[in-house]
Amino acid sequence: MLLAVFKPLRFICLAALVLAPALSGCAIFDRRWPEAGGGGFGEFQELTDPRAMALEERLAGLVARDAKRFAAAELDEASLLFIRIKRELAADHPEDAEVNMDRLDALADRMEKRLIKARK
Repeated sequence: MLLAVFKPLRFICLAALVLAPALSGCAIFDRRWPEAGGGGFGEFQELTDPRAMALEERLAGLVARDAKRFAAAELDEASLLFIRIKRELAADHPEDAEVNMDRLDALADRMEKRLIKARK
């Protein structure tokens, strides 16, 4: 009977010995956690892809030309698509990032046309 009591306790101790090192590894990384709703680690990495940097500048230019007012839905979609591109580049998926950069380029072209029409 006494042995039956210690068997579950032995399992719990063994599980704690196995999980403790695994969980402690989460605390040793020298990275700060992003703010709630602020994205993941991919958003914090520095961009090195020249095309992605050019697209980032293009989006900033569209925002400066009041795209929030005249192309709000497209700007929101473009912002989410750019976040996806940054994540794909950070995860070393350049083919996927290229496809989404093509999509973002086409979206930025549509936004440009909409801004030109709104300025007339």
